[in-house]
Amino acid sequence: MGIEKIFDLLEGEKELYGKPIPDKTHKLMNWLLKPENLERLKKNKNLVRQLTKLKILPSSVRLYLRNLAGVTDKITEDFFSKSELKEIKKRVAEAKASGRYYLRRLDYI
Repeated sequence: MGIEKIFDLLEGEKELYGKPIPDKTHKLMNWLLKPENLERLKKNKNLVRQLTKLKILPSSVRLYLRNLAGVTDKITEDFFSKSELKEIKKRVAEAKASGRYYLRRLDYI
């Protein structure tokens, strides 16, 4: 199933578990996280790669889908939305300032 087909299916989604779905982001997220769709995604790494490039989904959902499908491509700063990246950098700066932050380099032979 291609990404266009997924968006076509979302057009008909008005409710999930009897509650209205507010926007396309929530519709997509709820549709993707249905058990039957998660099973499909587990078997389709290429579709998961395409879906996880869409920054309309929260990074936590995109990371979950990548992990579920076994996608091991490197994640860089451009994976995150501007607001998510800003929050990550803010938390790292706070951790560094409080002394809770440390880097440990792992060398593999």
